[in-house]
Amino acid sequence: MKKILLLLSVILIAKLMNAQTWDGSASTDWNTAANWSTNTVPINTSSITIPGGVPNNPALPSNITLAGLTMNTAGVLNFNGFALTTGNLNLNNATLNNSSGVTDIVINCSGSTLQYASTTVNDNLTVNVSGTGIFYEGFPSANIHNGNTNFVLNGAGQFQSSYSAASTFNGDLTVTRTVAGTTTLFVNGHNGITGNFTYNNNAGGPTSINSSGVSPTLTAPVITGTINITVANGGAFTMRRIINNTGGGTINVATTYAIVTNDTLLVTAANFSGMATGNVDDFDRLQITGNFSISDLAGNSNDTYLRRSIMTGTTTVTANGTATFYEAYQVANIFNGNTSFVLNGTSDFQSSYNAASTFNGNLTVTRTVAGPTNLFVNGHNGITGNFSYSNNAGGLSSINSAGASPAAVAPSITGTVNITVANGGPFTMRRIINNTAGGSINVVTTYALVTNDTLLVTAANFSGMATGNVDDFDRLQITGNFSISDLAGNSNDTYLRRSIITGTTTVTSNGTATFYEAYQGANIFNGNTSFVLNGTADFQSSYNAASTFNGNLTVTRTIAGPTNLL
Repeated sequence: MKKILLLLSVILIAKLMNAQTWDGSASTDWNTAANWSTNTVPINTSSITIPGGVPNNPALPSNITLAGLTMNTAGVLNFNGFALTTGNLNLNNATLNNSSGVTDIVINCSGSTLQYASTTVNDNLTVNVSGTGIFYEGFPSANIHNGNTNFVLNGAGQFQSSYSAASTFNGDLTVTRTVAGTTTLFVNGHNGITGNFTYNNNAGGPTSINSSGVSPTLTAPVITGTINITVANGGAFTMRRIINNTGGGTINVATTYAIVTNDTLLVTAANFSGMATGNVDDFDRLQITGNFSISDLAGNSNDTYLRRSIMTGTTTVTANGTATFYEAYQVANIFNGNTSFVLNGTSDFQSSYNAASTFNGNLTVTRTVAGPTNLFVNGHNGITGNFSYSNNAGGLSSINSAGASPAAVAPSITGTVNITVANGGPFTMRRIINNTAGGSINVVTTYALVTNDTLLVTAANFSGMATGNVDDFDRLQITGNFSISDLAGNSNDTYLRRSIITGTTTVTSNGTATFYEAYQGANIFNGNTSFVLNGTADFQSSYNAASTFNGNLTVTRTIAGPTNLL
């Protein structure tokens, strides 16, 4: 019995020695036993509490290791140029000072309880977090950091900043993850970062930056400095309502899927890649000054949206997947710079899907793998540079298929038009207007619907028509050489009508159906015109009205069939 009582006494004494409270009754000296409630100096297994309202606040005498640190009721700790290593960390209504102008405040922690709130940090701060415990910054209330702040996440535990309230960072904020884990920044926004913001994660795990979309406050709405974000091997990435004021930084995010909305960014470049699984990828209501790119992985089966945004810089979108890419879903985009869409997958590409986007620069669309390409679904609001579309792979090509009229203030493509389609599926082009000659159109298609276009080109050639529907060339104004040629055995009627062609016109009819020249309305040919009839098709010229031929007219039939001229 005595042995049991003795053992219990030893355990009680050990607990009392390991749970100590600073009273500061003698001095600020950490190593003075009289300053501690147990009248003993803490050791590396001690869990200590530093309260406020004491006669003297403690200062670290050297690098200190503890099992746990709790600060509350306005407790103050002077790091005095040394580092503190602890298991658990629980700061509430604390003040961290540093009397050394040479080193920063350094806290190393690895316990299961890791949090601080209502705390003011009056120097540069580095927090090294290891282990699997969740680290809560700003729980249950916000912190104020008067100096540069650096969080280094060396464990798999979750990291949550501004968890319950928006903390203030008067200086740079840097977050670095070296071990894969969940990183959630600005859960409830932030109250301003007066320096630069940097986030580095080459380890992996989901990243969320202000995922709830808390609006910046009126008094501290932005990140004053640059923004630099690097994510490699990333899980899901979310960033909402992040605003910065200084250019020069870069964003490079490789992620399984991305939700990036309402951000206003000044950067050299913002690049998002690697999207493959998990959810739609949504780039919405962005204002980005800097080059911008999106690139998903081959086989990505999640739709991608780029909408309601203003891009001032070069924009490059590379669609490698199988789902639909929607440009201008719900609301139009404005691209203030050259824009390029590269379609390396079978994905259905939809541009100006719900509204007419504006392209203040060159617009280039390139398809390398067969798939549907729908350009200017609801028209466009002007292209101030050149427009180029290249598709040597195949699939539907539709350019303003709904025939939306160009806006009165931006009625045309200012530059050249270059269109190359080989092995094409159906081809539609309506109400496309350009102002600069020099480009060319070469389309090989199963059938063609080309109407109301006003084009300045070197040449516009349409060939390969064979199946699917009538081929209709209607109300065109083409300045440049123009040709139509179908395949042998084409059984679909062809119409060339109500058009003005200023250049050499060559029509080669190889099929079996009827070719109608001037159906419903006459044509005007301002140049030499040649009809070559290599098939049995019934050829009808000036069918409903008398066309005008301001040049030589040559009609050649090589295979027997009805020929109805003039």
